[in-house]
Amino acid sequence: MLDASFRGLFLQMEEAPPVRQLVKLRIRLPKAGGEARELVVHAVVVRVVDGQHGQPGVGLRFFALNGQDRSDWESFVAGLIRARTRAA
Repeated sequence: MLDASFRGLFLQMEEAPPVRQLVKLRIRLPKAGGEARELVVHAVVVRVVDGQHGQPGVGLRFFALNGQDRSDWESFVAGLIRARTRAA
């Protein structure tokens, strides 16, 4: 994972699925106390970047992310934002 937002993420990969392709991801999120939490997330490919125009990979937008999964993902992203702010 190269980048994450509240609505999706950018994954590095050499062979990407096409734009508008639906994908299913398993994402392991760290939890307090060292325990990992696995999310099963459905997303749609919204962007494909080949190696000639930057880091190869795909931009994915989540859909149907609800309940505890959404809360855990948003907490994870908020933690990334806090870490970036402190590092700047």
